[in-house]
Amino acid sequence: GNTLVGMEDVFNNIRDQLFGQTPALNVVSIVGMGGIGKSTLARSLFNHPSVYHRFDISSWVTVSQACDAKEMLLDVLSFGTPGGKAMYRDMSEDELLDQVHRELKRKRYLIVLDDMWTIEAWDQVRRSFPDDENGSRIMITTRLLEVANCAGNDFPPHHMPFLSLEDSWKLLSLKVFGNEDCPPQLEEVGKQIAKQCQGLALSVVVIAGLLSKINRTYDDWQQIADNVNSHIGSTSQQCLAILALSYNYLPCSLKACFLYMGFFLEDAEISYRY
Repeated sequence: GNTLVGMEDVFNNIRDQLFGQTPALNVVSIVGMGGIGKSTLARSLFNHPSVYHRFDISSWVTVSQACDAKEMLLDVLSFGTPGGKAMYRDMSEDELLDQVHRELKRKRYLIVLDDMWTIEAWDQVRRSFPDDENGSRIMITTRLLEVANCAGNDFPPHHMPFLSLEDSWKLLSLKVFGNEDCPPQLEEVGKQIAKQCQGLALSVVVIAGLLSKINRTYDDWQQIADNVNSHIGSTSQQCLAILALSYNYLPCSLKACFLYMGFFLEDAEISYRY
């Protein structure tokens, strides 16, 4: 689920900008390293009832590194309905740009462009977004400050903060114990593990997933703590070590399943049969 621990302030600041008095089309950008929680934050804003009621229509577009202008425009046109883009599949890129412009014209819209890596990606689609001075908004998440600065108009980007140790522990225990209290014998070692995540939300969530699967004994938790302690590196190196650790704890059948996923491109849709 989207648990917004330690993000409350930035959530409120962005919501204020989405609801702000500026009638002109406004680009709201969220910037920060991979795994810090940009998409989680954007998703919880996008799904928030007050935001949902504020805009006539809204679309979530996953951009990612191998961005394709046509796919981005099709994602806008689906407006969140599965199969919503099928009828536009045969259009050229120029036709799609016009179609998006027509669909959005004179409506107050919210478009999220999640995980944008280049300014080219923004330049390819920006002219399809009309500005009818009616409070429409575009929200962008990116790891790259120059992308945020280039796309954002007038408003400085929102920088995602690292979690404090207190918030890291709060998120970890919430993910492992839900609404129960942490058993006293696990609190000290649990805080030690939380500290090793270096404030990166993804690291906290991954290690919490692992801790929730193993026995709740001091020895088992200490083993994880020792393991995480043996990999001191940069925040992103540490995150990779934690991801590897959680992979190593998977049963063999799931390891194979996980590796099969490597066949798919980032953010690809995976169809399945029962």
